[in-house]
Formats: sequence, C-alpha cells, structure tokens
Amino acid sequence: DLKNNINSQIIYRFNEKEEFVNISQYYDYMETLLTFLTRKHFHEYKIQLINEYNLNKDNWRKAVAEVYVNKGRIESEIKPLEAYDVIKIDRIEEEFPSLFALLNDVNKAPQLRFLPENSDEKEYIKYTQITDISASIEWEYHQSDKDEDNEKLKKESKKFAKKLVQFINQGDVDTKIKDKAISIIQSNLNNYKPSFREIMEILYYKYKEGLEFVAKARPNLKAYDEEDFLKNLKSFKNMRNMATHHQFKWEDGTDIFTHLMIIVYFSIFNRAGIDQDKARECIKSGFLRIF
Repeated sequence: DLKNNINSQIIYRFNEKEEFVNISQYYDYMETLLTFLTRKHFHEYKIQLINEYNLNKDNWRKAVAEVYVNKGRIESEIKPLEAYDVIKIDRIEEEFPSLFALLNDVNKAPQLRFLPENSDEKEYIKYTQITDISASIEWEYHQSDKDEDNEKLKKESKKFAKKLVQFINQGDVDTKIKDKAISIIQSNLNNYKPSFREIMEILYYKYKEGLEFVAKARPNLKAYDEEDFLKNLKSFKNMRNMATHHQFKWEDGTDIFTHLMIIVYFSIFNRAGIDQDKARECIKSGFLRIF
C-alpha cells in the first residue's frame, strides 16, 4: 500500500526447529516466487529471523537477527519496481500453495530464464531471450496434458511409416539407399513429435481467449487477429532457428514476445490447477510494462 507507506511482509512459520544452514534454501524458494510475480530475476530485500510468542493470546514478535544473502550481485537497480507491474496473488489465495509448490518443484518447475535480469532491462529484448522463451514454450507443452489430436497423429504416423517401409523395400535401388530412406522415415514418423511452430500454435489456440482478454485490457499491448499472430509466430520461429545456428537477425516476431510470455504464464497457472478466469485477472494486472 504505497499511499499509506505500508510494505508487504512474507513470513515463513516452522512447526519444528530448522537448521540455520537451510536459510539459503528458503531464500531460493522466495526468490523463485518473486521472480515469477515481478517478471525479473533481481530482487533486493532483507530477511529477519523472528521469534513468535503468545502473550495473553496476542501474537508478539521479536526480531532476533537480520540476514543478508549474497547472490553475487553488486549493482543495484536504477529504476524501482513498480507496484502496478506485479502479478497480484490475492485472487488465488486458495490455490496459492499449489502454485508455490509448482514453482519450486525440481522436476516440474517452469523455465523462467527468458525474464530480464532487472527492471531496467524490461525496456528491451536480448537475442538470448528468444532462445530462452522458446525453450520455456517447449517445456510447458511437454509438461502439460498432451493434445488429443496430436496423440492421434502419433498413432497414424506409425501406421503410415510401416506402409512407406513396405513400399521402399519393393523399390529396385541400392540397399544403402533403402536403408537410409527407412532410417529417415522411422526416426521421424515412429517417434512423431510436433515441430516448434506446431507447439507454439497448439499453446496459442489453447490460451487464445485469455491472451485476447489481456491484450484488450492493456492499451499498450497490441491485440492481434489470428492471421497476423500466426504470421508473427512464423517470424519468431525464424529468429529462434537463426539464434540456434549463431546467425541471428531481428525480425517482426519480436512484436509478440510479450504475448508469448503471457501464454507461458497462462500455462503455468493452468499446471498449478488455477481456474483460467482467475489467471486472466492475475495476468491482466501484472503486465503493465511491456517490451
């Protein structure tokens, strides 16, 4: 509450004694949560160790120590965090434990490397963020419930691969050519996987309504129709491919970087079991500043 000069506090309560050496672990838990909520990696905050007492049934706290965890950062941010550029969690109080657990799950946690290092870097995009958010998009797809249509394609591709192999074996060509052709077919069709562009389109259509809702609510975020968005997806895919081969060149696909970020956030909320209407409101209020 900036108007009344009130700062937020997040408190860990332990039912049993904890080793002091574990404090860095709990710091990392909170760092991950703040990274998700603020869309940046660098945060400055202090940690106090508190003893809680119950005097006449009134809670009374006493700070017994203050801790600073050095994560190797030296410079402070020039621009402060804006209160209205933070994802609010008051709408998901009941579901918050599942979100917190997902963010800190070693095997299922989202990949947030695409987020800028600090508030100052929210003004622009690094080319490395193109590959980082691409990896995050693929991760979200593979962690979420698989698309039923895609599972159907996998079965059909295996059947079709068998027919192609039978046809190739009937051909009057050198055995080496047959073996190579069969190897290509089996590696691509027996283990059918959607391409990166197909994965982006699958997630786009899955969260299309939510994305459009947020875009209309944020006047500084362009609302694309389906045709234009798919064109930008193609352009973004081209940039991603170039970055992978160290021949990077900027294209129009950067215009939908924030849109892709929003899709990733919708997927994270969905994997945490949070209703998409609630996710819409959280994301709408949390994406004030965009690239």
